[in-house]
Amino acid sequence: GSVPSYASPPPFDASAGFSTAQQGAFLAAVAAIVRQEDPDAVILLPGLSGPDGWSRDWLQGVIAAAGTDWFDIVNYHDYGPWNDLLARHTDFVAWLGSVGLGAKPIWLTETGCSSDPSLSLRTDYPNSPEQQAADVFRRPLLAWGAGVPYVGWHTWIGGTNGSDPWRFYGLRLDDAARTPQPSLYSMQLLVSELLPFERVVRETADSSPLHRYRIERRDGSVRWVVWGSGTDTVPAGATAMTGVYSADGSFSWTAVSPGSPITATDVPVLLR
Repeated sequence: GSVPSYASPPPFDASAGFSTAQQGAFLAAVAAIVRQEDPDAVILLPGLSGPDGWSRDWLQGVIAAAGTDWFDIVNYHDYGPWNDLLARHTDFVAWLGSVGLGAKPIWLTETGCSSDPSLSLRTDYPNSPEQQAADVFRRPLLAWGAGVPYVGWHTWIGGTNGSDPWRFYGLRLDDAARTPQPSLYSMQLLVSELLPFERVVRETADSSPLHRYRIERRDGSVRWVVWGSGTDTVPAGATAMTGVYSADGSFSWTAVSPGSPITATDVPVLLR
């Protein structure tokens, strides 16, 4: 069965009128009420807006005032470039350990990128529908391989207003037809081919520009995802390969032989 989880309100800075100590006291009091009503509840820390910077100051202030027992899971958002995501996460994990939170599970509750090349606020690959579709695979795999059990994509339906700083983040567009972006097809491919998994293993060094992940599914089958720069080889057991980007949702699988070369690009390929 499922265990209910409770997410606290997002953090806010002192300019809103409440110090971190006051916020910590409030959150701990609410958590106590939740646990009294539901002893099996799993309580998430408010979603940190990032793994570094002001979010760390906020969390330190909260736990200094309220301790760490009132919540079960740390969660944060990451909208920076995919190629630095693993380094940011690793640094965040080390910092959590330094403040006594090393034993808490970590969820990446929001991540994503825009498909609009004119929006370069958080990522500037440059952004495009293809890069957004690639991020649907790159971001979760980087996190899953680092031991993060839950990754949430932002967002399902995204605005298109030219002045919106979050425009074109959606898998679908906010129009009358709810037009799908190619990232929707990539998400459907990811769900159908990788989930549910038992284990995700990074098979290249963390510092390597070549990224290869082995996904061991719960049904016993295995998938691999490869991207980055350099040359890899088709792993033993793989017989078919497809790219993860499709403008119309049609993914063509081609036959491959173990040991054959794979020239990696920043758009992943999926093998089974």
